[in-house]
Amino acid sequence: MEMEKMKQELEKSGAILAHVGFLTYDNDKAMERLNQVPGFGEWVSDATDWSEENMIVGPPNSIRCSNGTVWGSVNVELVQPVEGKSKGTHFAEYLDKSGEGLHHFCYKFPEYDDFKNALSYMLDLGCKDVHHGKLIFGADSEYAGELLVEFCYIAVEPSGLYIELNWTHPNA
Repeated sequence: MEMEKMKQELEKSGAILAHVGFLTYDNDKAMERLNQVPGFGEWVSDATDWSEENMIVGPPNSIRCSNGTVWGSVNVELVQPVEGKSKGTHFAEYLDKSGEGLHHFCYKFPEYDDFKNALSYMLDLGCKDVHHGKLIFGADSEYAGELLVEFCYIAVEPSGLYIELNWTHPNA
């Protein structure tokens, strides 16, 4: 695979590095450990259930994400598959195989078309989309029915790591 071409395509699209993602068995313990490192401190956590209708690639699952910023500029995401709700998912299988640690680099796109074009380009290069989902704004939003977020995790061989492509509605 031509990694340099992939890098150029991401840069050309206007994508920015949004966060570095780690998989954990326990976000609370991981946050406690990371808070010992200078620069870490405040975290924001939430849980998301991804139903069958939200998933494009991969089974329904439930994850807990915790996001923190180091030194005010590097965003770190911790992803914890929720036990009993994530069996057979990409995250749970990766943890079983590789254990805790660095998992992905997330690139966020300013325009939805750029997200779709980058995904298509990476698939044409032979990358594999292993986990892909979307959420729609709920009925109580002024944007009801519109796409809120779409993400996908792309396997980048032979590194063993993943690139997350992400587009989030500008009013989210």
